[in-house]
Amino acid sequence: MMLRIKRVPTVVSNYQKDEAEETARRSGGCGKNCLRSCCIPGAKLPLYAFKKLNNIESEKDVLAIENKEPPVAFLDSLVLGEWEDRMQRGLFRYDVTACETKVIPGEYGFIAQLNEGRHLKKRPTEFRVDKVLQPFDGNKFNFTKVGQEEVLFQFEASEDGEVQFFPNAPIYVENSPSVVAINVSPIEYGHVLLVPRILECLPQRIDRESFLLALYMAAEAGNPYFRLGYNSLGAFATINHLHFQAYYLAVPFPIEKAPTKKLTTLNDGVIISELLKFPVRGLVFEGGNTLQDLSDTVSDACICLQDNNIPYNVLISDCGKRIFLLPQCYAEKQALGEVSPELLDTQVNPAVWEISGHMVLKRRKDYDEASEENAWRLLAEVSLSDERFGEVNALILEAIASGEDGIQNVAETLLEESYTKAQCLEEENAIIDSSHCAMVAGTQECLVLQLLTGEKSLKWEQSKRLSRNGMRCCALEIEYLPAFTMGKKFQLDNVIEAQQFDRDTLSAIFEVAREMENIEKKSPGSQILKDTIRTVEGYSDIIVMRHFESDAARRAAATAGIPIINAGPFRCLHHRKRDRKTGWQQSWDLANGRTIRSLAYLLAKYQDVKIYFVSPDVVKMKDGIKDYLTSRGVEWEESADLMEVTSKCDVVYQTSIQQERFGERIDLYEEARGKYIVDKDVLKVMQKHAVVMHPLPRLDEITVDVDADPRAAYFRQAENGLYIRMALLKLLLIGW
Repeated sequence: MMLRIKRVPTVVSNYQKDEAEETARRSGGCGKNCLRSCCIPGAKLPLYAFKKLNNIESEKDVLAIENKEPPVAFLDSLVLGEWEDRMQRGLFRYDVTACETKVIPGEYGFIAQLNEGRHLKKRPTEFRVDKVLQPFDGNKFNFTKVGQEEVLFQFEASEDGEVQFFPNAPIYVENSPSVVAINVSPIEYGHVLLVPRILECLPQRIDRESFLLALYMAAEAGNPYFRLGYNSLGAFATINHLHFQAYYLAVPFPIEKAPTKKLTTLNDGVIISELLKFPVRGLVFEGGNTLQDLSDTVSDACICLQDNNIPYNVLISDCGKRIFLLPQCYAEKQALGEVSPELLDTQVNPAVWEISGHMVLKRRKDYDEASEENAWRLLAEVSLSDERFGEVNALILEAIASGEDGIQNVAETLLEESYTKAQCLEEENAIIDSSHCAMVAGTQECLVLQLLTGEKSLKWEQSKRLSRNGMRCCALEIEYLPAFTMGKKFQLDNVIEAQQFDRDTLSAIFEVAREMENIEKKSPGSQILKDTIRTVEGYSDIIVMRHFESDAARRAAATAGIPIINAGPFRCLHHRKRDRKTGWQQSWDLANGRTIRSLAYLLAKYQDVKIYFVSPDVVKMKDGIKDYLTSRGVEWEESADLMEVTSKCDVVYQTSIQQERFGERIDLYEEARGKYIVDKDVLKVMQKHAVVMHPLPRLDEITVDVDADPRAAYFRQAENGLYIRMALLKLLLIGW
């Protein structure tokens, strides 16, 4: 089935790509005719003043207000008509009306659209995806930076209770008007954005006032095929400036046809149901004595999810009378590597429209092969599990339970059902089986991480001893509570990149790392056999090893300070080519090595630092890092003379050459390898207090005779790395 939608002649311009030419034709302000203080004085935009509804009215009532003709047809003339005008003026990045669209055969009727390259044409995400609540950042793109040409009209409540339209109304900065603007990277015909109180620069988070405004817009449109949607941060919102999306598509969404199960009816008449037989689990809200009753209930549910850092999407359907709330976890699964490469290759980000059943596909192959099964498989990855969804439901119902008789019982029932669905083990088995244990064969001890739920405090219990099958276990108990009750919380919820840290945070982490050092002493090492043994013995009381070299166990015994058990030679690997991993090559690869790049970012946090980059020309440090250091006021210099630079430095940080980075250009690899080696000759020119560091593993870029020199810090470096990791785990799990 092919959809028929309105088609208008479209001239796609360079408006978004080349603002300089447009700027030259303007005068006054910043020249971009934006919505900031520089350009707003004297500016005028159409104003549509809607009538506030006292009750949940029928579609007929909404369209015929007191039997009077509205001053302008809100949907057909003002929204869609003005949207088509912007199309003809060439303000869009592409012609969405030319995109192929079809209804996929099947029970639900998923809709597929082929929009090749949309992900390359739309604005990129400029914020973290692991936090639902983040402060507004005026330096990043926001809607005050759009041209006034992109704004269709102001959308405000009428002061006298009558629908009114003003073609040229002033923009009152003190009132911070709400506006409807085009989405320059549209998904469908009539794709617009509702930006509540635009000049207040609110971050992407729902509040009661803004959500009620969105419901009024849906009611004012009065057409079930015009729907509004909302994506939270972490659920594929791409701009951290409060906004709702909306567009017109004259076909039922699959989610609207899914059955539901009633959970409860609130005192104000709002009915809360659970979505059934749909790939994404969610709640449905409808009814209510007034539109505000429905709005407040859904708003409170959204605020609850925001406060608990749970990403979610919202679909406002049926002229604002039916609302779908859909918590999701796709971005979390992406970060954990739990989404299949096949799904990732589609480059589909399942936001509110995709979850509702309108699949925007980027590749012709995916469009041609679109099926209900494929759509279901993608959306199933978005959904929370039964157990987690039950817990989230209980949180939501508790948040809106004030003054509601019996709703607490519903929440408790949902929790009980979620736990019933989970496979429960005995407490002792759960501790052993669900925890990651590092077993030490010599003493038969392990460190157990135990997660306890439902308690009222959080503690580290390092001395508690458990026993199972004769093995003593040291249990570390972490009692789970929401972050805001944990005392002084660590600033970061996840550790993704070096740029997240500032100097004060680093210093504090180092202090926690020193505490970790007192818990248990470790010492790591290198990928060559001696280094490997020295590393493993820091974690162990005994080593059982198999190796493809027949005398490896003997050489290991000569190196190790703990017992070695030879489990026999691993002969099947003897003639195989060793798999070379990142960092297991030779010399100074500044272009590709991840550790030196991260180190450069961290050193930029400190003052009075000068960095020398010494490397072969083929693996020089990339310009992006050098530009970053320059922007942070960090002095740097490139050199080809290792001896000269070493004589000046306090720290020599050696890295490896990565052969796989050279592809078939083995000649370039051979030219670079072995050019810079730290040996005793280098030690002779080093300062007495200087140290040699290496991220390990190594081959021959540091000779083994350097190991005995007290300035060789790489094994201590690896040991300290363990304590840093322990510190980060502690901080991320329980805070300071």
